[in-house]
Amino acid sequence: MLKEAFHIAVPTAFFPDETLNVDGTIEHIRYLVDQGEKSILVCGSTGEQHSLKLKEKLVLLEALMNEAYLLNDEIEVLFGVSAIRQKESVDLAHALNYLHLRFT
Repeated sequence: MLKEAFHIAVPTAFFPDETLNVDGTIEHIRYLVDQGEKSILVCGSTGEQHSLKLKEKLVLLEALMNEAYLLNDEIEVLFGVSAIRQKESVDLAHALNYLHLRFT
């Protein structure tokens, strides 16, 4: 069951050469939490679920899991699992389930 009534969709940061900017994405998430946001949605509604490769999503997920500051009982983290290929969605859902994060 979701804790919050609304969730902030976090845009994924990229470098000018279109590679994933993990630090920029995590920095933005920290900013949102510092502003009082209680529920964030990563890779869920700003198009990244279809443009990121599974490996990129897993790198982002790993970086997020290393942020103890963000992973506490007060912050709800949702992670989108939609993908063009079903196998990638299933693999990502398994990784999220293993880490006990809520996925959409």
